[in-house]
Amino acid sequence: MPADHRIHIVDDDASMLDSTRILLTALGYQALGWASPLDFLERATLAAGDCLLLDIRMPGMGGFELLGLLRARGETVPVVLVTGHCDDAIIAHAQAVGAVRLIEKPYAIVTFEEAMRALITATPAG
Repeated sequence: MPADHRIHIVDDDASMLDSTRILLTALGYQALGWASPLDFLERATLAAGDCLLLDIRMPGMGGFELLGLLRARGETVPVVLVTGHCDDAIIAHAQAVGAVRLIEKPYAIVTFEEAMRALITATPAG
């Protein structure tokens, strides 16, 4: 059930962050938005049932770097990575870091919903 999980969205694009949070809420998910990886690292707490939706390209620290820091800390939280520009190297990197899915912005609603279902399926309830 979506409401049993929190999805942390980390995206530096304010309009994308807001629209994604609104969409997730409309789909029945608990959604928390973070404007940067540093904001997330400084203020967020991860709990059982949490998962991440991370933008790959952000100023300073991107989604891959944030995920690397979390994995180094022992966090196993499932993640969907988001990018505006995808190529074979990004796909390979996403697979190597164990992303549940990689989706491109702007995402089609069907693709987005499928990715969120896959993310929730990979996340034990809290």
